[in-house]
Amino acid sequence: MSTVSINSVSPVKEYSVAEQQELLHANHKPVDLFAESSFVTDDAIAGYPTSVVAPGDMSILMVETEEMKVLNQSWQQQSISPESRALINQSVEELTSAIYNAVPTISAGKSATEVASGLTEQYDESLEVFHTHSGHTERDAATREFMYASLHTFEQDVAEFSLMVQTNTNQARQTRTEITELREMLSEWPDEPADATEEFTYTQVTFNDDGCITTEQVTEDLRKADAENLLTELEAQKESLSELTELQTFDLQQMAQSLDEARQLVSEILQNQHSTRQAMINNLKA
Repeated sequence: MSTVSINSVSPVKEYSVAEQQELLHANHKPVDLFAESSFVTDDAIAGYPTSVVAPGDMSILMVETEEMKVLNQSWQQQSISPESRALINQSVEELTSAIYNAVPTISAGKSATEVASGLTEQYDESLEVFHTHSGHTERDAATREFMYASLHTFEQDVAEFSLMVQTNTNQARQTRTEITELREMLSEWPDEPADATEEFTYTQVTFNDDGCITTEQVTEDLRKADAENLLTELEAQKESLSELTELQTFDLQQMAQSLDEARQLVSEILQNQHSTRQAMINNLKA
């Protein structure tokens, strides 16, 4: 009989600021605004486990899906040279990395306004590259699109990680169902003949180092002793899945909080820019 692979899973613990930052970087992916999956799509959001973080409420992602669709189509259709695309991606990546590094300092006690002031120079530099190479003729629209671009990596991280959590949660549910079915089979097992077998199908789960699971559906002819051993293995598998999803749910909540803080940072930067421009206009009028 096949052996179910069970790996030990660390218990849930609270994350320090440094550990939260490490989590962000571990899930961060390089920016490629011109890839087909640049922006979060309806398909990704449809799989978001709302019951994990925000029961019945999709606002945790704060993604305007229709806006993302329009932007994604716009990026695919624009005739931008490969050189300009590379410059835009690199510039947005530098800003995104700066925001990633800054977000945990808010959790450490700094105000968003204080942190944003330190990011304004990097934001301005990246925005200028975007304006110069994106081909936009309307500056306000370009600025708004750039804001989405600088945050889309965060949104992808949360959406993709949440899909993994949902997959693991679904498998935990499936394993519980299989345990129930196997218990019922054992309760009705015939006494004769002694070597009687029953066919049973179950899901074998392997836990990977990256938090993902690998599953394989197995169908076997089991003797009663085999079925009892399998029941023990499936119960251990269920416990490991429960611990894993609990840990990942906490990670997901931390990532969602970091996404909110990143959005707050960009909002503060835009507000600072607006205040600076308004002050310059007022000085000219004086």
